[in-house]
Amino acid sequence: MQATANLLRQEPSDKALPKQQATKVKHLVRFVFRKNSHQEPLERGKGKKDKKDRHRKLRKLDCDALKLCGLSYTTEEIVGLSDAEFEILQKHTEEFIRHRNLSYLFYRPDVDKAVDAKLEDPEDDESFKKFMQCTQYSFLKQTEAN
Repeated sequence: MQATANLLRQEPSDKALPKQQATKVKHLVRFVFRKNSHQEPLERGKGKKDKKDRHRKLRKLDCDALKLCGLSYTTEEIVGLSDAEFEILQKHTEEFIRHRNLSYLFYRPDVDKAVDAKLEDPEDDESFKKFMQCTQYSFLKQTEAN
């Protein structure tokens, strides 16, 4: 995650991140919120039974933490984390963002476009709406502060 934080600070916000990194955010959002989208990475990963609810656990992260996870890891990498690594990721991502003052860095055109991509058939409409409102609310807070 530190490498992603460094990259976000170095790359101008009006320039797309290299290697279509923002696209990974779109894939993670789909994994977390879309019906049955979590099955495909799980089928390729090991320990399907133990990792089955990772998409639901990721829904509990705030929008900036989910974006950082998406920028830092592929969906397959998150599914492949050990249970201990996944728990650390869940517990400390929001703190990592807060202590390094990273939130404003997630609001850039390529990441916004990835987050705003149409999501058909969310598994949990309420949590998806909450996520989308959070991304918009946080952006508004950032523009008001500047």
